[in-house]
Amino acid sequence: MFASTDIPDTSQVLSLRDNTTDGGTNGTSSTSGITLATYFFIREIIRLYVNVILCCFGTLSNIACLVILRRDGALKTSNILLVALAIADLLYTSNKTEIPFLIYTYAPPLYRYQYSPSMNMFLYYVFKINFYLIIDAFLISVTIPLLIIVERIVAIFIPLKFPTIITPTRTIVACVIVYVFWSVRCLTVWFELDHIDIGDTLFVVINYEVTKNKWYMVLYDFTNYLTGLGYLLFVIIGSVIIGIQVKRISMKRRKLVTGSNANENKGSTSRTTKTLLSVCVIYCVTNLVVYIMDLIRSRLGPTPLSALYYEISETIGIINSSCNFFVYVYFNKKFRKHMSFRSSARSVNNVK
Repeated sequence: MFASTDIPDTSQVLSLRDNTTDGGTNGTSSTSGITLATYFFIREIIRLYVNVILCCFGTLSNIACLVILRRDGALKTSNILLVALAIADLLYTSNKTEIPFLIYTYAPPLYRYQYSPSMNMFLYYVFKINFYLIIDAFLISVTIPLLIIVERIVAIFIPLKFPTIITPTRTIVACVIVYVFWSVRCLTVWFELDHIDIGDTLFVVINYEVTKNKWYMVLYDFTNYLTGLGYLLFVIIGSVIIGIQVKRISMKRRKLVTGSNANENKGSTSRTTKTLLSVCVIYCVTNLVVYIMDLIRSRLGPTPLSALYYEISETIGIINSSCNFFVYVYFNKKFRKHMSFRSSARSVNNVK
């Protein structure tokens, strides 16, 4: 299965986990002026401190999102999509702390598990599960915005037929399909990692029989293209179309719509559209930045600077999965209302 039983280079694991060669940082310096030692120093700060803090915050904020969305009405089609996104983001941020990987990489002795055989195997399988969940959650979270775009296009362009076309049941089914599809697709991830036991030491290595397989590479490249540029273009174009149409509708309503009920309905639709569109815009901005950084990395080649760009792009991804809470609160006053436990208590008392 493996070329040799030597202690594996840690870049083998990093290359798989990062979908990169970890920048190919096998030199001591680069023409860009950043040394390998500087890169590893910055990487340690990012992975051990910045990413962990952001992930902890993201986990709490996504839990808060789920609570707020539940209070706002979990069976609204828009909220169903936001709940599905919040769950995916929660899975991503809670696992992106990568505790098993940090233990493997930074806890002495470095780049290995050297405990009891049973503890080594336990940490190894937690490592694999963590790895699987990160990729699965990421792929789900970048797919949900496509459903949001489709839902808003129907709501904006054919509002009279919207309740019959986009129903809560159909929305739930669509989200379930996304979750099941990517969860099954990511099962290949489980076979990408293997381990070597040498005495009481366990090393995590890449299973090259899997990762070098022709069909695996085809599936890998297709997934990367689809969830990268393909999804990004779809969401960008959809967001532009929705934004233009919302502007047109707003201008027409200023001239034609009168009455408090109509204005109230307009406000509700506008808030929902602004919230969903803002989520998609943040998705577009963060993923576009990451895409540009990936292009730069490909031109730089195997240098410490390109590896550092990868670390920064990973942090941007965590930020993307952690900031929707602020979108909900800022763009929708109903979410701010639902944050108040006091108002909720008063509502319950009024009902009684």
